[in-house]
Amino acid sequence: MKTKRLIHSMITLGILVTIQSVSGAPNPLKWPSYSNAQININGQKTGAFPIIYANAVSYSVISPRDAASGLPTGKRQHKPVTITKPMSEASPLLFNAIATNENLNSVTIQFIGTDKSLGPKIKLTNANIASFAPHSQGLIADKQTAGVVTPIFSELEDVSFTFQKIEITYGSYSAMDDWEALVN
Repeated sequence: MKTKRLIHSMITLGILVTIQSVSGAPNPLKWPSYSNAQININGQKTGAFPIIYANAVSYSVISPRDAASGLPTGKRQHKPVTITKPMSEASPLLFNAIATNENLNSVTIQFIGTDKSLGPKIKLTNANIASFAPHSQGLIADKQTAGVVTPIFSELEDVSFTFQKIEITYGSYSAMDDWEALVN
């Protein structure tokens, strides 16, 4: 597996994540569509969480730059990995994990394509939940009853994870960053 450090780059992962053709070479004309992500969590106290399905995933890392020269001015800054998921039986466990500051040994986010194919994978090691924010999103139903549009509400929550180590894998390519590793 090819491994490179995530030092001088900005990465944003979302539902449309990676472009790759059948031959394995990047193809700017083919955008795989990922309908959701499956998250597996293993905590020290809680053990294995139920499988969680997420509607959205976001993450970024920033390399601070000097405004005049464009040269790096400091250490890279990882932002939390945030998932947006429907409320589920995992919700109380996630809330308990933030309330008790539970260390999560591993958090694995597997992107699943609309055709059920597996896409990129993000693995966090020694993660903690940094924020837990339940909210609802109003949707308008397509059907009308007696001329009245019925609103439908979706209960969602945003869960953000901080971590010691992150590994992003897609096919045979992998990149990782570890706060405890020495940087050249």
